[in-house]
Amino acid sequence: MNGNGFGLPSNIKQIGVIGDGLRIYMEDYVNTYLRQYADAGEGRQAFLIGKSMVIDGAPHLFINGAVQGKHCAIEDGAEYLSDNSFEYAQEQIDRYFSGNTIVGWMRSQPGFGIQLNIQSSEFHGRRFRKAETVLFVMDPAERTNCFYTWNDEKSGLREIKGYFIYYEKNPGMQDYMMENKVIKLSFKERALLSAGGDKHESIGRAHNAGQPRNSIMDRPEKSGDNKRVVNMLVSLSAVLFVICFIMGAGLIQSDGRISKLEKNFVSLDSAYSYLLSETSRLMAQAVFAPENTAGSEIARQTERPLDVAGATARPTLIPISSTPTPPPVTPAPTDEITPQPTTNRVEQTESPAVSFNDNPLISPDVPESYIIQPGDNLFGISTWFYGTVDMVEAIMTLNNIDDPNLIYYGQTLLLPQE
Repeated sequence: MNGNGFGLPSNIKQIGVIGDGLRIYMEDYVNTYLRQYADAGEGRQAFLIGKSMVIDGAPHLFINGAVQGKHCAIEDGAEYLSDNSFEYAQEQIDRYFSGNTIVGWMRSQPGFGIQLNIQSSEFHGRRFRKAETVLFVMDPAERTNCFYTWNDEKSGLREIKGYFIYYEKNPGMQDYMMENKVIKLSFKERALLSAGGDKHESIGRAHNAGQPRNSIMDRPEKSGDNKRVVNMLVSLSAVLFVICFIMGAGLIQSDGRISKLEKNFVSLDSAYSYLLSETSRLMAQAVFAPENTAGSEIARQTERPLDVAGATARPTLIPISSTPTPPPVTPAPTDEITPQPTTNRVEQTESPAVSFNDNPLISPDVPESYIIQPGDNLFGISTWFYGTVDMVEAIMTLNNIDDPNLIYYGQTLLLPQE
């Protein structure tokens, strides 16, 4: 289209399904302004400005302007466009949309869908009698809209399933939008509008709207903003429920694994406690049993040769019962082999030891150092080399050991010599 006449626009977007009968083309600036205007308050109304013509035998309607529906009046208990509204619309047409006429009207009903009600249909029949005039119903809360026009018999309005949005320069609509900016009312202001009276008039003057509340069958206000908030809360609750369900399932699975680990730890603790008690009992038997108990033995292996720095390495000492026996004394070589006596090892050590220093417990056979083997402890080492546990404290002092239980495999111990 251009300023010299009308023609089918080339840059278009189809909305809905295009059927037979009247074809409607709405300019994009008009569509944008109507959506903003309908969303700014409850029950808004506006005039649709444009031209109708027949192209290739089919009726076409081009809507290139919109004018706010100010100065509404009460008709049959509801507010509709009045004579003053039509006069105001004609003034705006002469100023911004010269050469065009009123081709229909828009009515918003937020939260109530786009179904045509009886009052709107009767009002359209009284004030818009031309065949191609239309009613554009909008629900800004649901973001839906629909066109209605006369049926072939002009006995009622029928729904138009689809229409076109076209894009082109529209200076008249741009100027009108700049001069009549849409001011979106707050929730409190809309509540005051719903109350009516002086509060309504003061708000209308403050916004230069002159637009009273347009109720539909005088129904109570149903805020689209509140409905969107409720929908958002419902969606958020659903998301939180899914998150809680996933976390609960994970905790249930983790609880099973934790219970299994606790049982394993209890079993290990029981086994450790048993081994510790058995070790303590055997140590007590090896160290503190009566010295002359018949049949007491210590299982020993052959002594190993001296290690580095004269340290002697020997196999692990395993106490069996009663007091351990010191290392056997190799007899002096003789021409004849003297048979060993059949008495206990305890009886073989009954003769007093020869003392070479001030401590009668130290034998000249004691090496200067000893390498700790697996299973060794200070009580066993003292018994092995000195025949008694009385040297444990001396060994600890010489090696700077604070705890008799803290010795390690491979550690070299210095053995007291004096």
